[in-house]
Amino acid sequence: MLSIGQFVYDFFQPLGVYGLLAALFLIFYFDSTLIPTLPELFTVIIFLAHPVPIFGVMMIATLCAAEFCGVTTLYLVVRKYTLPQWMRRRIVEYSRFLVVRDEKMILLNRIAPVIPFLGAFIATCEWPYGRSVFYNFVGGVAKYSLIVVMASYFLLLFSDQSLAEVITVVAVLALVGVSYLLSVRRKKKLEQSSAGGSQ
Repeated sequence: MLSIGQFVYDFFQPLGVYGLLAALFLIFYFDSTLIPTLPELFTVIIFLAHPVPIFGVMMIATLCAAEFCGVTTLYLVVRKYTLPQWMRRRIVEYSRFLVVRDEKMILLNRIAPVIPFLGAFIATCEWPYGRSVFYNFVGGVAKYSLIVVMASYFLLLFSDQSLAEVITVVAVLALVGVSYLLSVRRKKKLEQSSAGGSQ
C-alpha cells in the first residue's frame, strides 16, 4: 500500500521539512482569503509526511501565522476598498441570524463553518479586529492540535504505518463531512430565518 506521508515527503524532499511548512502556509493562506482548500485534510497529510511531535508544533505555528496573514489581508482590502452596498447589506443581514451575533461566533465557526471569507466579514460587521483574530487563533490551535494528536494516536495504535495513515485520513474526512453537514444545516436555518424576517 502506498504511504501517503512518504509520497508527500518525496515530493517536497528538495526543500525538506521547510518545504512542507511552506506548502502548509500557502494552503492555509489561500483558504483564509478567497480559495477553499480543505485545510484539515492537508494538515493530516503533511503531518504524516514527517510525524514527529516538534514538527506538529511547527505546523500549528505555521498554519496560525498563515491564517492570521490571510484574514488580515482580506480585512485590510475590504477596509480600503469598500464592498458594494448590496453585498455589505447582505453580510450584515446574514450576521443578525447567527447563533452568536458578535466575534465569538468565530469559535463556533470552527465546528460548523457558516462564516465565509472571515476577514471581509470582520471588516463589514465591524467586529473588533484584535479580538476576532484572537478567537480565530484559539479556535485554530484547538482544532488542528486535535487533528495532529489524532494522527499521532493512530500511528501509535497500528503497527502498519500505511494502514494507520489511511485510517487517519478517513477519520479526518469524516470530521470534515460532519462539519460540512452541520454547516449546510445551519445555513439553511439562517436562510429560512432571513426570508422570514424580510417578510
